[in-house]
Amino acid sequence: MKMAIMMDVNNELTVVDMKPVNRSGVDNRRRITLDLSNDVGFYFYSRKNMEYPVLYRSTNISDLANNELFNTTKNTIVLVHGYLNNLTSPMIQLNLKALLKYRDLNVIAVDWYQVMAKQDNVYAWCAEDTFPVGVAVGQAVSGLIRGGLKPSMAHFVGHSLGAHVVGVAGKFLKGLNQTIARITGLDPAKIEFEDISVGLRINAADAEYVDCIHSCGGYLGFDRPICQTDFYPNGGLMQPGCSFLGDICCVCSHGRSYHYFAESIKPKHIFPAAKCLWTSDGLLGCTDSPQMMGYPAKSEFKGAFYVKTMSDYPFSPAIERPPEYGWWSQLQAWLLSIRLIIS
Repeated sequence: MKMAIMMDVNNELTVVDMKPVNRSGVDNRRRITLDLSNDVGFYFYSRKNMEYPVLYRSTNISDLANNELFNTTKNTIVLVHGYLNNLTSPMIQLNLKALLKYRDLNVIAVDWYQVMAKQDNVYAWCAEDTFPVGVAVGQAVSGLIRGGLKPSMAHFVGHSLGAHVVGVAGKFLKGLNQTIARITGLDPAKIEFEDISVGLRINAADAEYVDCIHSCGGYLGFDRPICQTDFYPNGGLMQPGCSFLGDICCVCSHGRSYHYFAESIKPKHIFPAAKCLWTSDGLLGCTDSPQMMGYPAKSEFKGAFYVKTMSDYPFSPAIERPPEYGWWSQLQAWLLSIRLIIS
């Protein structure tokens, strides 16, 4: 039995059985019948309804195109959370608030927690459900495209299992000749996806531009490049500020990917990236480049990139800090470790 510790929907640590399933055998049969028309929620936000999102389902998501607050001339960001998360989880809320504060656009937050709950939150089954959920997201956005949204104005962002959801959604749209502009994978989940077809996970061909941030590479997330641009903050392994005790099973580092992305939305909070040669032994021969990690990533610069971050917010190395920042951030990390142990 392979176990891991993950952050659940209540932002608490929980032990999870990561035992793989046989995708071609009897274990592959669906334990329950998914009702994606009711189990997946699409929450629409704009600057004018930040506190009161409008909930759509698969059956009526096309009606969003007629919502006077949905502006098809603006970029549309689709956010998809990962395992054991939902609409209220930090991945959604941090990015949602940053996007609407600093960028004037449409945001659709996808909540598929009920799908996982019906699977008793068994990781292997939830991993398999990224495919039908991804198709549901693709169908929803296809309806919006038919209603006037330009694919060139769409950007999907998914964390962990959510990265594979948006990858499948991108493939679905590509099959309809509705290829979207960009997909961003935030530490795409590795377990259950490392050795399967690229048709079942996020892949470099899923959108016009596909970029990934690897913050827990080799354990919860992929360590090898799987996107057009692959960012490796601090080498892609345990992240600064995630102490050994506070980063049990890499849960802290796994979440740093969406913290970095959310901060990169804020003006001047940039994450310069150095172009490198990726090898199984690490990144080699890194040199300065114009590339930036996160929201402002540039599609013309592809490959593997090393990114330095700080150990606490603000994570951007471009933001000036007071002299006492170093010891203060270390103290905060130590206190966080203690809180995680006793909670």
